[in-house]
Amino acid sequence: MDVFLVATRLILAAILGAVIGIEREIKNRAAGFRTHIIVSVGACLIMLIGIDGIGKFSSDTARDTARIAGQVISGIGFLGAGTILQKKNAVTGLTTAATLWLSAAIGLAVGIGYYEGAIIATVICLVTLISLNKISDLINKKTIKSYSMIFDT
Repeated sequence: MDVFLVATRLILAAILGAVIGIEREIKNRAAGFRTHIIVSVGACLIMLIGIDGIGKFSSDTARDTARIAGQVISGIGFLGAGTILQKKNAVTGLTTAATLWLSAAIGLAVGIGYYEGAIIATVICLVTLISLNKISDLINKKTIKSYSMIFDT
């Protein structure tokens, strides 16, 4: 694989990770701009190593890249778990953990050359995070009602 193609894939992975990370950064989440870039670029690089590096030593490149992708996704699960917190009756950080997981998947997709899927997934993620937030708030709106009773004696 030539240097231009490697650089193109790594830069695209960085851009797509940054787009998701900016939204998380604006909302002051635990994992933001830099973290999403690093996850996406790291996953892309690992896939490139699987294609170009390991492919030179193994006759079954398809199986090796599939195993690599699976291990990346498993590893990102541990990173995502670090963003999830439970406080009393609320769990926070699930969406950020999911965006980290998706950033890794996007990086893997770019690394293997599936640019269209990576770009579409990024757009869907942004639409979900930005536009569907209001719908989610309406669905999850919890109304607390209090009543007072006064008795005459």
